Amino acid sequence: MSTLQDDINMFFNWAEEQRQRINQLEDRRFRKILLISLLEMLASSAFPNKSVRERFISLIDGYSGWQDKDRISIPQLRIILLNPSQGVDEQEHQALFQAVSKEIDVWPFGRILRSDEVDPFWQTWPHFAKYIGCQDLIKKARYANLLWRFRNFIVHEGRSPGNSFEISSDNSTPYYLATDDLNGNTMWELTMPAEFISNIVKACASNLKKDYFEALKIDPYNSFTSKSNWFDGP
Repeated sequence: MSTLQDDINMFFNWAEEQRQRINQLEDRRFRKILLISLLEMLASSAFPNKSVRERFISLIDGYSGWQDKDRISIPQLRIILLNPSQGVDEQEHQALFQAVSKEIDVWPFGRILRSDEVDPFWQTWPHFAKYIGCQDLIKKARYANLLWRFRNFIVHEGRSPGNSFEISSDNSTPYYLATDDLNGNTMWELTMPAEFISNIVKACASNLKKDYFEALKIDPYNSFTSKSNWFDGP
Protein backbone atom coordinates (compact mmCIF):
# COMPACT_ATOMS: atom_id res chain seq x y z
CA MET A 1 0.00 0.00 0.00
CA SER A 2 1.58 3.28 -1.11
CA THR A 3 1.73 6.23 1.25
CA LEU A 4 0.92 9.84 0.42
CA GLN A 5 4.63 10.61 0.18
CA ASP A 6 5.08 7.65 -2.17
CA ASP A 7 2.41 9.06 -4.49
CA ILE A 8 3.96 12.54 -4.41
CA ASN A 9 7.42 11.16 -5.15
CA MET A 10 6.09 8.96 -7.96
CA PHE A 11 4.24 11.86 -9.59
CA PHE A 12 7.18 14.26 -9.57
CA ASN A 13 9.80 11.65 -10.39
CA TRP A 14 7.77 10.81 -13.49
CA ALA A 15 7.55 14.50 -14.43
CA GLU A 16 11.32 14.92 -14.12
CA GLU A 17 11.98 11.76 -16.14
CA GLN A 18 9.76 13.08 -18.92
CA ARG A 19 11.48 16.46 -18.86
CA GLN A 20 14.89 14.85 -19.22
CA ARG A 21 13.71 12.63 -22.07
CA ILE A 22 12.19 15.63 -23.86
CA ASN A 23 15.48 17.53 -23.50
CA GLN A 24 17.18 14.84 -25.59
CA LEU A 25 14.98 15.44 -28.64
CA GLU A 26 16.75 17.02 -31.59
CA ASP A 27 13.76 19.00 -32.86
CA ARG A 28 13.49 22.11 -30.70
CA ARG A 29 9.90 22.76 -31.76
CA PHE A 30 8.79 19.31 -30.57
CA ARG A 31 10.67 19.89 -27.32
CA LYS A 32 8.75 23.11 -26.69
CA ILE A 33 5.38 21.50 -27.40
CA LEU A 34 6.05 18.62 -25.01
CA LEU A 35 7.53 20.84 -22.31
CA ILE A 36 4.46 23.07 -22.41
CA SER A 37 2.35 19.91 -22.04
CA LEU A 38 4.29 19.11 -18.86
CA LEU A 39 3.56 22.62 -17.58
CA GLU A 40 -0.13 22.04 -18.33
CA MET A 41 -0.04 18.79 -16.36
CA LEU A 42 1.58 20.49 -13.37
CA ALA A 43 -0.93 23.35 -13.53
CA SER A 44 -3.83 20.88 -13.64
CA SER A 45 -2.51 19.04 -10.61
CA ALA A 46 -2.43 22.19 -8.48
CA PHE A 47 -5.42 24.13 -9.83
CA PRO A 48 -7.90 21.60 -11.24
CA ASN A 49 -10.91 23.87 -10.73
CA LYS A 50 -9.54 26.91 -12.56
CA SER A 51 -9.81 27.65 -16.27
CA VAL A 52 -6.91 26.55 -18.46
CA ARG A 53 -5.52 30.09 -18.68
CA GLU A 54 -5.99 30.83 -14.98
CA ARG A 55 -4.24 27.69 -13.81
CA PHE A 56 -1.36 28.11 -16.26
CA ILE A 57 -0.63 31.68 -15.15
CA SER A 58 -1.23 30.77 -11.48
CA LEU A 59 1.45 28.10 -11.83
CA ILE A 60 3.93 30.55 -13.36
CA ASP A 61 3.18 33.31 -10.86
CA GLY A 62 3.13 31.08 -7.80
CA TYR A 63 5.69 28.34 -8.37
CA SER A 64 8.09 29.07 -11.23
CA GLY A 65 10.43 31.32 -9.27
CA TRP A 66 10.92 33.12 -12.59
CA GLN A 67 12.50 36.44 -11.68
CA ASP A 68 11.38 38.10 -14.91
CA LYS A 69 7.73 37.03 -14.88
CA ASP A 70 6.60 40.57 -13.98
CA ARG A 71 8.66 42.35 -16.62
CA ILE A 72 6.85 44.10 -19.46
CA SER A 73 7.92 43.36 -23.03
CA ILE A 74 8.24 46.84 -24.48
CA PRO A 75 8.07 45.71 -28.16
CA GLN A 76 5.00 43.58 -27.47
CA LEU A 77 3.35 46.45 -25.60
CA ARG A 78 3.99 48.67 -28.61
CA ILE A 79 2.22 46.12 -30.83
CA ILE A 80 -0.71 46.03 -28.41
CA LEU A 81 -0.92 49.83 -28.49
CA LEU A 82 -0.97 49.88 -32.30
CA ASN A 83 -4.51 48.50 -32.09
CA PRO A 84 -7.28 50.88 -30.97
CA SER A 85 -8.67 49.93 -27.57
CA GLN A 86 -12.24 50.54 -26.50
CA GLY A 87 -12.67 52.32 -23.19
CA VAL A 88 -9.15 53.79 -23.16
CA ASP A 89 -8.66 57.53 -23.37
CA GLU A 90 -7.33 58.24 -26.86
CA GLN A 91 -4.90 60.93 -25.75
CA GLU A 92 -3.45 58.78 -22.98
CA HIS A 93 -3.26 55.81 -25.33
CA GLN A 94 -1.33 57.84 -27.90
CA ALA A 95 0.96 59.37 -25.28
CA LEU A 96 1.91 55.93 -23.96
CA PHE A 97 2.52 54.69 -27.50
CA GLN A 98 4.92 57.56 -28.14
CA ALA A 99 6.72 56.97 -24.82
CA VAL A 100 7.14 53.26 -25.58
CA SER A 101 8.37 53.96 -29.12
CA LYS A 102 10.92 56.42 -27.76
CA GLU A 103 12.31 53.72 -25.44
CA ILE A 104 12.66 51.20 -28.25
CA ASP A 105 14.39 53.74 -30.49
CA VAL A 106 17.45 53.79 -28.22
CA TRP A 107 17.86 50.01 -28.02
CA PRO A 108 21.32 49.03 -29.35
CA PHE A 109 20.96 47.45 -32.77
CA GLY A 110 23.01 44.50 -33.98
CA ARG A 111 23.22 42.24 -30.93
CA ILE A 112 21.12 40.02 -28.71
CA LEU A 113 19.34 41.86 -25.89
CA ARG A 114 18.33 40.12 -22.66
CA SER A 115 15.22 40.84 -20.63
CA ASP A 116 17.00 42.50 -17.75
CA GLU A 117 18.78 44.89 -20.13
CA VAL A 118 15.74 46.47 -21.71
CA ASP A 119 12.39 45.43 -20.21
CA PRO A 120 11.12 46.96 -16.93
CA PHE A 121 9.08 45.43 -14.12
CA TRP A 122 5.54 46.71 -14.39
CA GLN A 123 5.35 47.53 -10.66
CA THR A 124 8.22 50.02 -10.82
CA TRP A 125 7.86 51.27 -14.39
CA PRO A 126 7.08 55.03 -14.26
CA HIS A 127 4.74 54.80 -17.26
CA PHE A 128 2.57 52.25 -15.45
CA ALA A 129 1.86 54.69 -12.64
CA LYS A 130 1.50 57.62 -15.04
CA TYR A 131 -0.93 56.16 -17.59
CA ILE A 132 -3.55 54.79 -15.23
CA GLY A 133 -6.16 54.24 -17.94
CA CYS A 134 -3.79 51.97 -19.88
CA GLN A 135 -2.74 49.72 -17.00
CA ASP A 136 -4.73 46.71 -18.22
CA LEU A 137 -3.12 47.03 -21.65
CA ILE A 138 0.32 47.24 -20.07
CA LYS A 139 -0.26 44.06 -18.04
CA LYS A 140 -1.10 42.18 -21.23
CA ALA A 141 2.58 42.48 -22.14
CA ARG A 142 3.72 40.93 -18.84
CA TYR A 143 6.11 38.03 -19.38
CA ALA A 144 3.92 35.50 -17.53
CA ASN A 145 1.06 36.36 -19.88
CA LEU A 146 3.36 36.22 -22.92
CA LEU A 147 4.39 32.68 -21.96
CA TRP A 148 0.68 31.82 -22.01
CA ARG A 149 0.38 33.39 -25.47
CA PHE A 150 3.42 31.41 -26.55
CA ARG A 151 1.71 28.27 -25.24
CA ASN A 152 -1.31 28.92 -27.46
CA PHE A 153 0.78 29.24 -30.61
CA ILE A 154 3.12 26.31 -30.02
CA VAL A 155 0.39 23.89 -28.86
CA HIS A 156 -2.38 24.79 -31.29
CA GLU A 157 -0.37 25.76 -34.36
CA GLY A 158 2.96 24.00 -33.83
CA ARG A 159 4.95 27.21 -34.18
CA SER A 160 6.41 30.02 -32.12
CA PRO A 161 4.71 33.43 -32.41
CA GLY A 162 6.31 36.12 -34.55
CA ASN A 163 9.52 35.51 -36.48
CA SER A 164 11.77 34.57 -33.59
CA PHE A 165 14.59 32.08 -33.93
CA GLU A 166 17.26 30.72 -31.60
CA ILE A 167 20.82 31.77 -32.35
CA SER A 168 22.33 32.31 -28.91
CA SER A 169 24.72 29.93 -27.18
CA ASP A 170 22.97 30.91 -23.92
CA ASN A 171 19.34 29.80 -24.07
CA SER A 172 18.64 30.03 -20.34
CA THR A 173 16.54 33.20 -20.67
CA PRO A 174 14.34 34.87 -23.30
CA TYR A 175 16.05 37.37 -25.55
CA TYR A 176 15.49 39.79 -28.42
CA LEU A 177 17.02 40.04 -31.85
CA ALA A 178 16.22 42.82 -34.32
CA THR A 179 14.96 41.91 -37.79
CA ASP A 180 13.58 43.97 -40.67
CA ASP A 181 10.08 43.33 -41.99
CA LEU A 182 9.10 43.47 -45.68
CA ASN A 183 8.69 47.24 -45.44
CA GLY A 184 12.13 47.77 -43.95
CA ASN A 185 10.82 48.46 -40.44
CA THR A 186 12.86 47.16 -37.51
CA MET A 187 11.08 44.53 -35.40
CA TRP A 188 12.43 43.26 -32.09
CA GLU A 189 11.51 39.59 -31.98
CA LEU A 190 11.21 37.93 -28.57
CA THR A 191 12.60 34.38 -28.43
CA MET A 192 11.66 31.87 -25.73
CA PRO A 193 14.19 29.02 -26.07
CA ALA A 194 13.50 25.37 -25.31
CA GLU A 195 16.12 25.33 -22.54
CA PHE A 196 14.43 28.26 -20.83
CA ILE A 197 11.05 26.49 -20.88
CA SER A 198 12.67 23.30 -19.57
CA ASN A 199 14.09 25.28 -16.64
CA ILE A 200 10.63 26.69 -15.92
CA VAL A 201 9.20 23.16 -15.85
CA LYS A 202 11.92 21.98 -13.47
CA ALA A 203 11.42 24.92 -11.09
CA CYS A 204 7.61 24.61 -11.11
CA ALA A 205 7.78 20.89 -10.33
CA SER A 206 10.28 21.33 -7.52
CA ASN A 207 8.40 24.19 -5.87
CA LEU A 208 4.99 22.57 -6.30
CA LYS A 209 6.18 19.36 -4.70
CA LYS A 210 7.73 21.05 -1.67
CA ASP A 211 5.54 24.10 -1.11
CA TYR A 212 2.14 22.74 -2.10
CA PHE A 213 1.69 18.98 -2.13
CA GLU A 214 4.08 18.08 0.67
CA ALA A 215 3.35 21.16 2.75
CA LEU A 216 -0.43 20.72 2.52
CA LYS A 217 -0.33 16.91 2.41
CA ILE A 218 -2.25 16.66 -0.87
CA ASP A 219 -2.05 13.77 -3.32
CA PRO A 220 -1.44 15.16 -6.85
CA TYR A 221 -3.21 12.18 -8.40
CA ASN A 222 -6.47 13.34 -6.83
CA SER A 223 -6.65 16.12 -9.43
CA PHE A 224 -6.98 13.64 -12.29
CA THR A 225 -9.74 11.23 -13.20
CA SER A 226 -9.14 7.58 -14.04
CA LYS A 227 -12.72 7.05 -15.22
CA SER A 228 -13.71 6.01 -18.73
CA ASN A 229 -15.62 9.25 -19.16
CA TRP A 230 -13.90 11.31 -21.88
CA PHE A 231 -16.07 14.33 -21.03
CA ASP A 232 -14.77 14.69 -17.46
CA GLY A 233 -11.74 16.86 -18.11
CA PRO A 234 -10.51 20.05 -19.76
